[in-house]
Amino acid sequence: MRIGLVGTESDHAGDFLRMLNATGRRSPGDRITAVWGEDVAHTREMLTPYGDIPVAKNSGDFVGEVDAAVIVVRDGNRHLPLAQPFIDRGLPVFIDKPLACSVSDATAILETAKRSGSRVLSASALRWQPDTEAVERKVASLGGLISVTATGTFYPDSPYGGSFFYGIHAAELAVQLAGGAVEDIVVDRASLDGVVVRCRAGQTQVTMRLVPPATPDDVTFHIEVVCKGGVVESLIGLGDDYMVPVIDRFLTMAHKSWLPLSEAEQLAPIMLLEAGEAALKASR
Repeated sequence: MRIGLVGTESDHAGDFLRMLNATGRRSPGDRITAVWGEDVAHTREMLTPYGDIPVAKNSGDFVGEVDAAVIVVRDGNRHLPLAQPFIDRGLPVFIDKPLACSVSDATAILETAKRSGSRVLSASALRWQPDTEAVERKVASLGGLISVTATGTFYPDSPYGGSFFYGIHAAELAVQLAGGAVEDIVVDRASLDGVVVRCRAGQTQVTMRLVPPATPDDVTFHIEVVCKGGVVESLIGLGDDYMVPVIDRFLTMAHKSWLPLSEAEQLAPIMLLEAGEAALKASR
């Protein structure tokens, strides 16, 4: 499968290249065959270890020359226009988290995909880390969910969509444990010192807490789940190859017409973050 890579500023661009194009690559039949990046010099340097991969002048130049696309531009406000040409052609598309920085853009992406037959995946790697899976196993042994609280670092002044840029991790972690669509969204707190958003997923109370880092490099994620049979809590860590489960799910989706996440599961975290971001802006 020929895959087009859109964006080279994120470390995730390097993850895809390393896992798909390096010697002994993870999926021998799949390769990045075309790339676009805004910084041409950086892009060419990044591609040096992987042979002669064409670098496009514009992000849509290779739409007709690939079988799938990976969008790893950091700013979620740009994801809709960058992904649209590939979705319109019905290609499977991975969009790095967040799916978008508004519910309207996220809905447009998913609705266009349904019309064209494209399959779209956007996901934080925290959904499928060993620590997350260990919590899910413990929760399954303790009976029904009562509440889920996910806490994560955020950078409200990030140029890549404000609190969406890192807040998406806590939002997706909360939804992964609670599952499904969310409703009754309420913002309890919104300031530079932290954002707290509550909602309901079925009968489960869900809370997303975003906190500033204690130091610039202090990135932390934590989950607490209250069940009928007890409480489970854990830090959620990221290993060296934390993108592997995400990339594997994208490749399976592309080859087998399988959707790793439902539309509701992909929209829910955007809904939580949009509510929090709106309240945060109003508070300034």
